[in-house]
Amino acid sequence: MKKLLAIIVLGLLWSNNSYAGFLGKDGIQANIYACKAQQKQRPINKNIEEAKINKYCECYVNKFDNSLTQADARYYQANGRFPDSIRSKVYEASKTCALKILNRKE
Repeated sequence: MKKLLAIIVLGLLWSNNSYAGFLGKDGIQANIYACKAQQKQRPINKNIEEAKINKYCECYVNKFDNSLTQADARYYQANGRFPDSIRSKVYEASKTCALKILNRKE
């Protein structure tokens, strides 16, 4: 998950957008690809259909992307690490999509 987060934030740093949804089409696709690779390796997903993992990753990356702010990118650039608020954004995006698509329980 940290690797995926790093990819997303680097996309933020290269972006000149001042609104949530920083990654653009190429960044979204790259992060969905990384998400799928990671999710397929997780033991908890061994019996999950590939189509569901794909749907989860699309949901997760888009939801997370839409939650990012310019302040998140500035913090990362200034401190070389993510602000603590990123954890809750990752958690919420993951939780929402896992409950909705993978039928996980809280």
